[in-house]
Amino acid sequence: MGDHRIFYILRLHESCTQEAAEFIVKTLREDAGLDLTRSRHKNGGLILHITASDERIWKIAENDLRLKKKDSRGVTRPLEGDPKEFCDPKYIKDGIIGPFTLSDVQRCVSYAMESVHFEASMTVLPGQNRRLPLKNYPVLAAYREANLIESFPTHNDTLLSKLYSEWNTFRPPIDAIRNYLERMWPSISPFCLLYHVSLHDFLPRNVTIYLGLPLWVLNLATVTVFLEIWKRRSNDHAYDWASSGKLRHKKPRPEYRGVLKENSISGEMEVYYSPYKTIKKLAFVSIPITSLCLLLAFIFMLASFKADELFEIWFADSPY
Repeated sequence: MGDHRIFYILRLHESCTQEAAEFIVKTLREDAGLDLTRSRHKNGGLILHITASDERIWKIAENDLRLKKKDSRGVTRPLEGDPKEFCDPKYIKDGIIGPFTLSDVQRCVSYAMESVHFEASMTVLPGQNRRLPLKNYPVLAAYREANLIESFPTHNDTLLSKLYSEWNTFRPPIDAIRNYLERMWPSISPFCLLYHVSLHDFLPRNVTIYLGLPLWVLNLATVTVFLEIWKRRSNDHAYDWASSGKLRHKKPRPEYRGVLKENSISGEMEVYYSPYKTIKKLAFVSIPITSLCLLLAFIFMLASFKADELFEIWFADSPY
């Protein structure tokens, strides 16, 4: 197994007990279906090198994340049918496992890692004398909040060197950035680039002073053109990256906390947060803090009015 097949690193701190480490390894291997190798960290602790087989990546991408890729006809659609239909070299760019880019693979591995939850009967963190805050709590999230582990994705030297070679300050390789980093980050770059161009002042300062109303009309037209161009460009990116769709139709984050229940519509197991805990948090946290902030704002407003009155009295000109 080469280093290019290591997609995630999980570091277990020295305070993490042997029992907890064995539980984490067993969970990632048996429940998440991932492959692990171990090594010792130079500053202490255990390092887990996490990877996954091609079959496991395909299964997560197709069934769990429901990714969309271009098939042999160039149509972006879900990963259904023969996998060979999505492996046309004409439409694959920077793919490391079939049509999946590094960011796709790391998303699949991260989903598998974070989607493993404790059983409802478990109330104590294995290997540590800590109580779990909720039933069916995410395994890695519990150890991470206890400051026992930390995880991060790995780099790919080949793809990183290629990205550096294609880099251009004024025309950054948006698709290459998206293929290497998380899928939502690169959308900031084309927006900022287009926005910077639209803000450029093409007229000298001494001319703009005398334009007045025509300049306002020009600014309004410029903003309209900018928004229309960005709408079309963002739609192109959304189609090419298969990131369009309503948020309510997307699956919840794997680290979402709550109790596993069957969805009466889809029949799938989903995580539901307790309505009682939601109401309790609203009643004892959100509403009191919001009310306190509003009260302080009202007090400062009255103090400002009173200060204005006092200043008028103190600094008023004498009638004599």
